[in-house]
Amino acid sequence: MDKVAILFNPSSGRGLSLRKKDDIKDWLKNNSISFNWYNSKSELHLRRLAREKAGSFQVIMVVGGDTSFQIVASEIFKSHYNPALCMVPTGSANDIALSLGFKSIKCILESIKDLKTRMMDIGLLEIKGIPEKIYFVGSVSLGLGVSINKFVSRYWKRHAFQAKLGKLFQIMAGFLGAKDSFKQKKIPFRVRLSSETFDHDLKFSIIVFSNVPSYAGGLKICPKTSPFDGKINVCNINTTSLANTTQLAYSVWRQKHHKKSEVQFFGGKSFVVFSENPINLQYDGKVISGVREFRISVLPSAIKVLV
Repeated sequence: MDKVAILFNPSSGRGLSLRKKDDIKDWLKNNSISFNWYNSKSELHLRRLAREKAGSFQVIMVVGGDTSFQIVASEIFKSHYNPALCMVPTGSANDIALSLGFKSIKCILESIKDLKTRMMDIGLLEIKGIPEKIYFVGSVSLGLGVSINKFVSRYWKRHAFQAKLGKLFQIMAGFLGAKDSFKQKKIPFRVRLSSETFDHDLKFSIIVFSNVPSYAGGLKICPKTSPFDGKINVCNINTTSLANTTQLAYSVWRQKHHKKSEVQFFGGKSFVVFSENPINLQYDGKVISGVREFRISVLPSAIKVLV
């Protein structure tokens, strides 16, 4: 069996993948790691590559963002094979990589050489009216996070040059997205959240169901979350204005939000969400619109990752 298959998403990170391509190949060659390189041409092609290479390689390395990793992980989980997964993060958020410690190519190379692995939980998302089961690795979010991301996607299309100028411009675009959401009076949202032990009617600006601790580019919105504990953690935030949201975002960045009255935390193995009005949800970077009812549960020790 060959050692490493590289599944490369050339469109990830608005061109960041392409800029890292030669460096990644050099790092692997210089460290005498045998590999095969596969360029993905589309999401369907990436899914097919994941299925095809799962049985032939000890390690599958994803070069891409959270969505790319989620796609590969879900295909590996559905297969009969169990290679170890890792990733070189080239997306806009990279929350899965941050949570699993894939912060530098040096760390990844050491993990590949040692082949130290651990079994990781993944989440299962079941939406009423959609027969397909959806597997997610990082998080599912509702509310402001989704509307901001949709706004930012439109904003980058109009201001493509700014999209390449770094973190500060990403924060600015996010602020404008939040401002737009409050201006259009999209907030508060309302849902009923149920688990094995409770049933709550919630008003919220954002809800995040987390399998990993990092969210939206490194924010520890559910700081006690672990992808190895057999649980999904939930953070419900109910802010009422742009100023209130900005202050709360600063508290999240400082990891002080657990003290705020606008914040609630829940934990468990499964949750059911019902909304009277259609809502949008996002999982690992992908958006589904017009959802009224869905279930989220954890699948413990589902995939193998390098550590």
